Amino acid sequence: MSQTNFNQEQNSEQRQPRNNQGDNPERTYKELVAWQKAHSLVIKIFDVTTMFPKEELIGLTGQIKNIAVLIPALLVEGYVSNNSNKYIDCLDEALSKLAHLEYLLLLAKDVRFLPRNLHDETEKLRQDVNFLFFRLLESIRRRTLSKRR
Repeated sequence: MSQTNFNQEQNSEQRQPRNNQGDNPERTYKELVAWQKAHSLVIKIFDVTTMFPKEELIGLTGQIKNIAVLIPALLVEGYVSNNSNKYIDCLDEALSKLAHLEYLLLLAKDVRFLPRNLHDETEKLRQDVNFLFFRLLESIRRRTLSKRR
């Protein structure tokens, strides 16, 4: 193999994003249904918060958007870490953020920033994401335990 071909192969390997799916290195986080749903939740959050009062941009609106964005970002961070314990920690934190988001959405509804029907739609999506993240977390934990045996 020539030095040029070796360098090209080495560079292409370095450009491949790492993931925590050792059996399929070509797979990316974007293929995970949990990430797809979480991304949809972020889009929904950005959509519904446009109706919040402008004076809340730094307050409740900003908090809700920041928490929502962290949820899929944490999944990505854990997925590419190549470390099951880090992945578990990231998913744990994302589940915590999902609980935090639940309260903030409830508050937005109760102070009448978010109409009940939009709250219910958004909350249903949040619950779906929560379920998927919890199942993914359980799966990673089981896989990690079976590797230790």
